[in-house]
Amino acid sequence: MGIYVDYRLKFEGEEEDLLHKLNVLRNRVHQLPIDSTSDIIRVKPVVSSPFLRLIDGLKLPIPPSIAPLLDQVRDDKEVLIHCLTLDPMFNSFSDRALVERWFQPTLELIHRTDLWDPKNYPKWVRDGYQTFGQHRMEALDVDVIDPNPPFYGLTVNREAILSFFARVQLSLGYVLYIHPGEGSETVNIGLSTLSESGCGLWLGNSFTKTQYAVELKRAHTNVVAILDMLQELDLLHSASDNSGYYKRRNWARAERRIARELLFAGAFMGVINPKILDLLRPPPEPVKFQDTPDPADAENAEIDDDDFDDDDDFDDDDDDDFDDDEDYDDEDEDEDEDDEDSPRPN
Repeated sequence: MGIYVDYRLKFEGEEEDLLHKLNVLRNRVHQLPIDSTSDIIRVKPVVSSPFLRLIDGLKLPIPPSIAPLLDQVRDDKEVLIHCLTLDPMFNSFSDRALVERWFQPTLELIHRTDLWDPKNYPKWVRDGYQTFGQHRMEALDVDVIDPNPPFYGLTVNREAILSFFARVQLSLGYVLYIHPGEGSETVNIGLSTLSESGCGLWLGNSFTKTQYAVELKRAHTNVVAILDMLQELDLLHSASDNSGYYKRRNWARAERRIARELLFAGAFMGVINPKILDLLRPPPEPVKFQDTPDPADAENAEIDDDDFDDDDDFDDDDDDDFDDDEDYDDEDEDEDEDDEDSPRPN
């Protein structure tokens, strides 16, 4: 719900090459009427907050090689926000083969390492709520979880826990935040890899809501322009925009679609901005202006006294002239009626 642009990022290569591209992007975006950009931030390790909450909440054993890495980020809210930008749990890639290739190093590490003993971990852990119940965080040593009553929240198996440890060991990421306009969400450029050497497949994804921007057009078109720059740098995998502007680049058409979307969101929330209704109204008919004589022309006109010497000059022939004028006026009225029937310009 709302107006947003979502985007998926991809790069294959060395860490130094990615960093160079991000620096080029950061320099280029300042050519746009954006508000600001952050520094380029290196994040190591990339820690998934929902998994960290489970590990700490259930007091599961943490491998000795992983413990100091988690200590670096556990109490650092700013770093955890960067990790959230890079968290693969929230990826929106439809190319599952690509995602599986990105995850492959963690699976290899799980099967060849002796950093942890899988038997030390439960078969299932979950964090959430049951129907009409209180919050529950629990470990389950069962092969199959009973689906009744329904459980709403995060449920993961033993292999997912070990995968979390492997990602902490291998992960490296970079983030760059770009503010496209006051009131808009930031454009979150984040890519991470699972490679001890820093060379491999880097993926990332995010979305930006622009509907609360003070200047919606400026913010939204800035987001799309940033995606174009990412495309030029071979960092953009795919993108979509529910206003249609990214695909068609027609703001007038996108604006009405935006208004309809915001009208629906406003009706759902019980608040409708009058400006939205203005966007949905059809454009007004163009105003037709008529020429009026300039008073200065009348004052400067020369008058011949001979024209008014004798009232008899206004004879029957002159009356005929007036009759002709009446006929001319009738023709003008017909033309006006024809104009009203003809289509008006938009």
